[in-house]
Amino acid sequence: MVKFISYFKRLFICLMTVFLVIISSISPSLAIEIIPLAKNTHTLEVEWAKPFMGEEAINYGAVEALPQNGIVFVKIIKSTSNPGVTPVLIRMDSNGNILWEKGIELSRPIKRINNFIFSLDHIFTAAETIDYKNRKIIPVIIKMDIDGNIINKTELNIKGCLATVIDFVPQNNGNYYYSGLRMCFDDIDSLGWQHGWIGLCNIEGNIIWQTFSNILTRSIFLPFVLDENDIFVTGAASDVNDESSVILASYTKEGKLKWYLSELDDRVHPAIIIKTINNDIVWIISSIKREPLNSKPSNLLWKKISKDGDIILSKYIKISGWDNIKAGPIKLYCNNVIGNKVWLAGGYVEKHPKKAVNIFYQIDANGEAVNGFTIKEKNNFAIVDVSFTSDDTLYMVLITAFKGDQKFIDGLVLKLKLCKKQGTM
Repeated sequence: MVKFISYFKRLFICLMTVFLVIISSISPSLAIEIIPLAKNTHTLEVEWAKPFMGEEAINYGAVEALPQNGIVFVKIIKSTSNPGVTPVLIRMDSNGNILWEKGIELSRPIKRINNFIFSLDHIFTAAETIDYKNRKIIPVIIKMDIDGNIINKTELNIKGCLATVIDFVPQNNGNYYYSGLRMCFDDIDSLGWQHGWIGLCNIEGNIIWQTFSNILTRSIFLPFVLDENDIFVTGAASDVNDESSVILASYTKEGKLKWYLSELDDRVHPAIIIKTINNDIVWIISSIKREPLNSKPSNLLWKKISKDGDIILSKYIKISGWDNIKAGPIKLYCNNVIGNKVWLAGGYVEKHPKKAVNIFYQIDANGEAVNGFTIKEKNNFAIVDVSFTSDDTLYMVLITAFKGDQKFIDGLVLKLKLCKKQGTM
């Protein structure tokens, strides 16, 4: 009898179309509102919420659900021993209990952490470290075990220009493919003419090969996808007239450019993500130029492209409710592909009154929205990253969208469940 009561209680929660979750046992001031946007096949239920208040954090970062159970996510604090920052890894079990916290300390100050990658047995991150004596930024790729202990550090041996690694893919032999930018200035804090940069280095940091983008005049390479034969990289670029574009390029694994595509945009660094689905590339651009014949900005430009560079599908996607809200551009922070569907998470700020609004959308391979939700919290938390454990369970990390007079940023970790609606396929 108890099992039947539990089942119907869960079913009732899952079938609610709009619900407000008050997590009074954790924080009486925490209120999460989830509103479905599209003609959904699922509802979204909060299983638990864990706030991080007064932690003296300046940011929170990537989250990854682990096959071993639970999650690892990242908190960034100011270093107590140097002018840089200290990334802190936090391991939680599936019930939200903290198992351990470990700070990453290097011999030089860390200016910025650019990416985290999690595998079955290891955690990887790319850091920018500052060599004040030689006025250089030195990229470092750090390999750790699953308990956050550093195994090795790969410093890229760069001569001359400044450089940063933004994304990378570890190889079984210890080598790393990477992408980022090179800046030919001898000033740590200045940004000038720059070139997108991809390459391959070994575990000692020696460059095996490297290629600099000659696409337009100034560029930066952001995330990339590595498959069996090719490297696909996306980024932003501008010409001598400062007209901005977003770019998608294909390189061989030896660094030879095969093809590239570009789209004009009115921002230097829009949010761009790529992923491969069924041997095609999905290229998603946030807040692209104004849609032709429409005075209102579109939210997303969705393109499906073959690995030979042929455009299979190109369409604009509008987020429900956007036209009625005077808000800033949507920012995309993460992408997860499950089967043939892509989950997009991000958010924008309503300006009158000022309020953070999060979006969470599931889009199929043809660019059609399958499920969509807005997530609001009265303390104005905004999505940073999302990770799935399966088709229906996910973890989400959020931070305060605007801190006002607060010196530090608060964080929030959610565990959520997608519940299939009765009568849907």
